[in-house]
Amino acid sequence: MIKCGYRMSGKLLEITQGPGAGKTGRASQKADLKANEVTEVTVVADLAAQQVTLSARGQTVEAPVAARLDSILWVGYWVSSVISDFSAVEIAKE
Repeated sequence: MIKCGYRMSGKLLEITQGPGAGKTGRASQKADLKANEVTEVTVVADLAAQQVTLSARGQTVEAPVAARLDSILWVGYWVSSVISDFSAVEIAKE
């Protein structure tokens, strides 16, 4: 499992891999995130290069895929302690 998103409290873009919330399998980057503003988040999963890239508000964080990923099985949303609206997932190319 690879989770990509941002934390408003810590103003971090974050890529977390694996089921747990531990510090291992995590890549993060400080970002100028603002509450109550629309934020476009872009995630690129490059299966050939086994690399994940997360971008928002002009900041980017990258991480190598920890366990080989041959396909994307599902995509979902998750929030904690906030109210959010989500647009549809857009797949640029396969």
